[in-house]
Amino acid sequence: MYVLIDIGNTRVKLGLLDTGSRSRLPLTLACPHTDLSPIATWLTQHLSSPPTASIGVNVASEALAAQVQALLHAHQVPTIQWQTGDTPCQSLLNRYQHPERLGADRWVSAIGLQPHAPHSAFLHVSFGTATTVDAIVLHPCGHEFKGGLILPGPQLMQHALSQNTARLDAIPGMLQDFPDHTTAAISSGIAAAQAGAVMRQWLITQEAVGHAPLLFCSGGGRSLVEAELEQTLARMRHVTALSLPDPIWCDTPTLDGLAILANRLA
Repeated sequence: MYVLIDIGNTRVKLGLLDTGSRSRLPLTLACPHTDLSPIATWLTQHLSSPPTASIGVNVASEALAAQVQALLHAHQVPTIQWQTGDTPCQSLLNRYQHPERLGADRWVSAIGLQPHAPHSAFLHVSFGTATTVDAIVLHPCGHEFKGGLILPGPQLMQHALSQNTARLDAIPGMLQDFPDHTTAAISSGIAAAQAGAVMRQWLITQEAVGHAPLLFCSGGGRSLVEAELEQTLARMRHVTALSLPDPIWCDTPTLDGLAILANRLA
């Protein structure tokens, strides 16, 4: 058994890989940085014997990574093998200018999504604390990671407005084409900004590769952007001849990528 660890900007996620069947078990834990206590309970429930190894990514602080490592050590989990943006992958070429500076979660998520797009370019959009919009295109080796956008995520945009203005509260509002009150104006503006970034990168990628890339989405900000993204894609289909895809929502692409890497190590 391998323990899979994804330490994000806001939450810690854990998963398990059965090295016998070489497949992920349908068990996932997610807990906030502020309360890691569920980790011990989850490990006790699901580990009947000490695991073979552990593998993970960390885009948060080294101090938090050490906390998670200590909790795992208490349950006889071996030292975490941390993956980075330049972790080698034979089927995915990294075109980032400085691969070691690419967020490990972005890189490993791309590895996790590759099997779902074996013959197509794709975008991976993660609506997290930060939103990332990454383009992965076909290459003779499999795929190549071209690069992508980073922008404030939906909740961070909302927080920035409430903290840096006098009269704009962080209260979610309805999405409207022509918002007629402040909460709707904020929610609609945030969702439109997120959808616009996705649309920009999809169009650029489609032009670069000559076919319609698939669109994979993930992240905790889904509820704030999903409706606007789908409406934007529908409107673009109506006014253009583009074969715009429906978004494919994925719960744990980073853990899926870690499972693939763990299978190669096992």
